[in-house]
Amino acid sequence: MSAQDRHAFGSIDSAMQPSPGRREPWSVTFLSDTEIAEICAPLVMPAAQRRYLTKMGLLVKSKPNGRPLVARGEFERVLIGGQAAVAAPALISSEPNRAALLKVLTGSRRGP
Repeated sequence: MSAQDRHAFGSIDSAMQPSPGRREPWSVTFLSDTEIAEICAPLVMPAAQRRYLTKMGLLVKSKPNGRPLVARGEFERVLIGGQAAVAAPALISSEPNRAALLKVLTGSRRGP
């Protein structure tokens, strides 16, 4: 390729790299490793970062390399205090289990 061709078309290396203000399509969908590192600082180990993000209430998946994968929408949902994507079961009772309590108190270890 002549110098004139390179000037007209730009170098192949620069054509393959995104422009500074442009994001890759996947970076809009998921948080980048740099963003996750900033959120989890000073934690650097992927397992520790996953645990921290999970404790924050985020739904976290793992990449094949072990690093956490978080959807940008999920992070924004937690950041603004939205409801969890997976609802907790509504069948949890605030009443004690009387049958289980009687079993423990009477010493019975087998079912009826």
